[in-house]
Amino acid sequence: MTAPVTASGFQRNYSSALDALRMLAQRDLLSWWNQTAHMAYTDQRRLMSEPFLAIVQTYGEQAAYAAADYLFQSRSLDELLAGLEYPEVAAPVAFEQAQASYRYAMWLEELTEEPEAKALALKKLMGVTQRLITEPARKTVEMGVEKAGTRYARVPEPGACEFCLMLASRGAAYSHDTVMFELGKYHDNCRCVGIEVHDHAPLPRVNQELEVAWREATKGRSDQMVAWSEYLSKRKKALQAT
Repeated sequence: MTAPVTASGFQRNYSSALDALRMLAQRDLLSWWNQTAHMAYTDQRRLMSEPFLAIVQTYGEQAAYAAADYLFQSRSLDELLAGLEYPEVAAPVAFEQAQASYRYAMWLEELTEEPEAKALALKKLMGVTQRLITEPARKTVEMGVEKAGTRYARVPEPGACEFCLMLASRGAAYSHDTVMFELGKYHDNCRCVGIEVHDHAPLPRVNQELEVAWREATKGRSDQMVAWSEYLSKRKKALQAT
């Protein structure tokens, strides 16, 4: 007999769907890069602009629908939210935003054909691509949370940076809370997932543990981020020693 899917199961499925879309998008982007690698860098940069836009918009749209599916499915388990209509789906990133991000990633201080410089540009472009694809999904969840009056939390990826772990320690926030602005910030290559938290539902365990850790690390400290960095560094060393 198949076990029923839980809210955390829907969340894992959503996270896996985003990972798959990011992987496919980066595969397509790398294919275009390899096909144009023989060109002068200025020509390669000009030619790849249009495929880049198509990739981030195509996969970004799919990511947004994956987020809407996640919301709709997880709400089906909640008596108060099960009757809500299918969530509004955020649009992919606009042309202007995509082009600005593309120029940032592909800009080199000196136009050069050095392999190291071009490799750096590719690395930046991959990170930008990942962020732009995931952005519509994150916006879909944020809009759904705001409309339903539920809460938003950030679940960190394994190996998340100090900044992301700090935001995950904030717990769940309503759309009108000041901290909500910070929770919506994501950097290139970030795989943290924004989720909906129902009023009577507990936070994911990792968020609960981070809330406790933040209070412990920053108690009596005015330089909270420094204290947080020190705490995480000590914790990492302790884990490595075991």
